[in-house]
Amino acid sequence: MTDPDAFGWHHLRSGAAADHQVGPLTWEQLLGLRSSGALGPADLVWHPALPQWIPAAQVQGLFPAADTQGPAQGPVRTALTMILNPGQAVRSALEDVPWPFCLGVSGLAFTLFFLQTMLDMHRVGTAGTGRVIGLTFLGLGVGTIGIGLVAALAWALARPLGCTRSLEWTIRAFCLAYTSTLVFAVVGLIFNLAAGWNTAIAFGITGALWAFHPLLGILKEMTGQKLAASLVLATVCGCLVLSVWAALSL
Repeated sequence: MTDPDAFGWHHLRSGAAADHQVGPLTWEQLLGLRSSGALGPADLVWHPALPQWIPAAQVQGLFPAADTQGPAQGPVRTALTMILNPGQAVRSALEDVPWPFCLGVSGLAFTLFFLQTMLDMHRVGTAGTGRVIGLTFLGLGVGTIGIGLVAALAWALARPLGCTRSLEWTIRAFCLAYTSTLVFAVVGLIFNLAAGWNTAIAFGITGALWAFHPLLGILKEMTGQKLAASLVLATVCGCLVLSVWAALSL
């Protein structure tokens, strides 16, 4: 390993294009990026003394031992972290979370959200069995294709604000942001079927709104911690998703 005090370090965000690398930097500047959260363990660093780019976690002394010696965070833990600590989740290696898992989280979340909405309407006589089945499958499309399109829109809007994250990373992150929606949808469906409650509002919409916090963390990461811009983008994205649900199901 190269002398950490040497000048010439370069930094590239995980998932960012190669032309967005930052450097050369001193060791102290690299430590400053780590302290501010701008450098995560999964980000790449390079120095002329190194043969290739390596994860920042592999540079001795750059991250505490607890960050570098623990087991890799699995997809389920990453998804749950997105609920409890989005800032930590977006700095982890989201590229390592399989595509089917990410799409499965948001797809299943909206499938169950639409299902309990239709069950509520079926219970009061405003939706037949055919519509219940049709709108449930439509929820799967909203949770996969729809969330992907919303993520692409957010990525396009964040580009002029200095976004260095890739479109692929953004879609993965947006899908995982709806982990809370999935949790609320599962609990709501249980009460819907077992107790005969109407749960689309109390659990479905609440779960969708809960995703605002992860979305805000994702957009702050994408915009370089620009809070005002992130708030606007998160609000727009959240409103788009709920507007699609309202237009299709109500």
